[in-house]
Amino acid sequence: MKKHKKKILIVLGILLISGGSFLYYQQARKIKFPKNPAKKTIQLGVPRHMSLKGQIREAKKLLDDAQFSKSALLLSSVLKKNPDLIAPYQFLGEIYLQTKNFAKLDNLIAQIQKKFPQNSLANDLQMRKLIAEKKFGEVLKNLEKSREISDELKFYQALLLSLQNNHEKSREILKNLEKLPIDENPQDQENFQTEEGFVTADFHEKVAGLLEVYSEFDKFADGKNPHLFVLIAKNLAENNEAVLAKEFASVAIKEDPEYVDGWVLRGYAEYMMEDYPNALEDLRQAYDLDPSRPEIYYFLALTLEKNGNLPEAALFFEKSLEFDFEFSREIRWKLINILIDQKKYDKVIELYKELAQNPPKKEREKFVSVIANLINIIKNPQAATEIAQTLSEQNPDDILSLNLEAWSLIEAGNLDEAEIVLNKAQSIKENNPRTALNFGLLYEKQGDYSLAREWYKKSYEYGLGNGFDEVVNTAADKFNNLVDKENPAKLSSDDKRNASSP
Repeated sequence: MKKHKKKILIVLGILLISGGSFLYYQQARKIKFPKNPAKKTIQLGVPRHMSLKGQIREAKKLLDDAQFSKSALLLSSVLKKNPDLIAPYQFLGEIYLQTKNFAKLDNLIAQIQKKFPQNSLANDLQMRKLIAEKKFGEVLKNLEKSREISDELKFYQALLLSLQNNHEKSREILKNLEKLPIDENPQDQENFQTEEGFVTADFHEKVAGLLEVYSEFDKFADGKNPHLFVLIAKNLAENNEAVLAKEFASVAIKEDPEYVDGWVLRGYAEYMMEDYPNALEDLRQAYDLDPSRPEIYYFLALTLEKNGNLPEAALFFEKSLEFDFEFSREIRWKLINILIDQKKYDKVIELYKELAQNPPKKEREKFVSVIANLINIIKNPQAATEIAQTLSEQNPDDILSLNLEAWSLIEAGNLDEAEIVLNKAQSIKENNPRTALNFGLLYEKQGDYSLAREWYKKSYEYGLGNGFDEVVNTAADKFNNLVDKENPAKLSSDDKRNASSP
């Protein structure tokens, strides 16, 4: 599994373990539609859509973001239509492990054993359940008795041997795993499984990361055991192995109670395990030992937020921004969520403007939600326009930035300017679903419903099966909403929308 909540865990990547400082739209409701969306029958609606791969990727993303209930619901839906697909079982297993729902996990393991008797997934999940229950000795005994164990279980065997200070054997296992070839695109396989004899890039990265930890530790002639265990705990936390991360950090704390990073990492591992009271206790201990480190403020703020103490969480987020903290962008995003709940919209807009200055490429998609918040929640389309224009000025040929600018201009009532921006976007790249959707919004705003319908239909068709599921569904709903307006007699009383619906 990819790094859990990567926007948070990246902070751990620059933690100096030696004790120094730290270096577009909203989704609308489902409607029943015909099966042929491409058919040019204007008076019929078009169906919402998400491909099989899209559903699994979305479920995986929800899992990575710790939205376990939503991910599980989507995976269960996939299994109803695709019962012979093993990937949903794998991800459901991850969910039940992370939420410690062992009753459901046991039931899932039984289903896998019956349905996929030749696959190692059931045994892998069973051993990982024992690890989650901290039955480390039982796991090692089972693995020693087994003739063949999966590569994943070999990885856990290496970790448990490290925990027992058998680092020589652990390194040997890890070095053998590192030699395995990488399947770069397991999701392209028919059953979303890694090709036999290969490992995923994520798995290889985890293995290489632990070997790098050992190499880094070897550089210190006077390296002490707590230092090694904290290095391993950090690596495990970065890879969402919270239970084992906590164990390694606990050993470090036991051997050196003044080791700040041990308290930080154990607190963060507990945060990942949703054990917020203990996480708060450990992070406050780290703060008492060293109140000068911004990462401690950050993790304290995260934990206070989960404990429901939003005012204090906001204070710690803001306090961490007073430091020269390399990853302060991540803090601003988190702080914004709290400030929106507190309706401190002036501060939110100020932070949005700061974040709009040269954002990294990976953050650009976030500004879809930014513009949506400014338009739909804060009710300030002028601020949305200012921020969107900042983005498009920095990236004049970026289709997403141009579309955000056009959207905000439409909502602000500047329709002529919006049309100019959309024509520019259209000239850069034709058949873009976002551009087509915005043309639909523009013409609907102008009262040209026939032309608006045409562009919504184009947006739907352009985006279908091309990774634009949310845009596709919005276009479908916008199209159908206009059909409903023109054919009110065809709607039952249950199907009529509220006038304020999107």
